[in-house]
Amino acid sequence: MKKIKKAKELVCGVAILACIFSVSQVYAGHKNDADKDGTQVKNSRQVKNNVYVSKSAKKGRKITTNKKNIEVSYEETQVVDKNLITNEDNKQYGEYDIYHDTDNNEYIYLSGTDEYCGFRKSNIGSSELKIKINESKAKDIAKKYLSTIVTNDKGYQLSQVVYQEWGYYYDITFNLYTNGIKTDEEIHIWVNTEGDVISYSNLMNGCYTDVSVDRSKVTKMVNDTENKIKKELVGNEYSIDNQCLTYTEDGTLALETTYSYFITDGVNKMSYEDAIVTPVEE
Repeated sequence: MKKIKKAKELVCGVAILACIFSVSQVYAGHKNDADKDGTQVKNSRQVKNNVYVSKSAKKGRKITTNKKNIEVSYEETQVVDKNLITNEDNKQYGEYDIYHDTDNNEYIYLSGTDEYCGFRKSNIGSSELKIKINESKAKDIAKKYLSTIVTNDKGYQLSQVVYQEWGYYYDITFNLYTNGIKTDEEIHIWVNTEGDVISYSNLMNGCYTDVSVDRSKVTKMVNDTENKIKKELVGNEYSIDNQCLTYTEDGTLALETTYSYFITDGVNKMSYEDAIVTPVEE
């Protein structure tokens, strides 16, 4: 398998293509010019505040949504991750072309491709919404919606549900599992309190399509890692926060274990977070 570089977690949100993501400086570490207003020049293009206009993006698209045919227009390309990653089909993840319809709803495509990565309705955060559903119903709606947008919804498992009070919606996260092992590919589906799906995002779609791991070997790695943490922190309180497949910066498939622990000096109790990354043989 061709190795791909690790992408930062791409999370559905509002501020940037329906994603909350902080990038301090696009292309940090590379030699490029930047104006005082934040404009940067890279490969003959200007990137300002993680946004630029792509010459290769389609200027318009005809799409079908809710059984209706609509036309959408290109607005801009947004940089979500400064380190582009490349999969088997040579698709580069990390930059996304943004389109809008006449109602200002937003549609997201992997930059320069026809890979659909999500949408965001324009009425997110409306204070006029009424609370008609609870968390359990929101999960049911999200699961049903998931089954309509992915070919193998059984490969995704519910990870968490967070109610965003400011926006009157439930942010429901599903993680992709390959051969029973969790990956860091996430789908976010937002369901508002009236039961409408107002946003969908899968910005890492397809990154693990060709990944095959030996479940027994990875399970042993999980247990060995947990035992290592337990041994190193003997006598201290700790918790395993997350374990999943990921890609390291040099493109190696790995098991990442994040954990929290507490150490006391007899007076104060201090909390710490750490991670162990172990390469996985495919």
